[in-house]
Amino acid sequence: MFVFFGIAVLFTYLLALFSIGNLQQVLGPRWWWLLRTLGMNYIAYAFFTDFVNNPLDVSIKHLVSYLPFVILVVAGPFLRLAAWTLQMKDRWLRI
Repeated sequence: MFVFFGIAVLFTYLLALFSIGNLQQVLGPRWWWLLRTLGMNYIAYAFFTDFVNNPLDVSIKHLVSYLPFVILVVAGPFLRLAAWTLQMKDRWLRI
């Protein structure tokens, strides 16, 4: 379990480090996009896994503390898909 969540922490630190403008330019737009996409999705997956790890512990405190993360984990991929669909639509209309 430590390795699983340790990778999420590593992604968090990498995203914070490369959020600095000059370091982001060193990566270039494609590598920055890849790091950001993989990192954010892995972090979201780690939160989701932690939330559903003990489904029988359904106390109000547990639900309230994790509910915003669950909403974001579920909504995030759909929003990314919607943004990608709009980008593809614009590309297809230009052709």
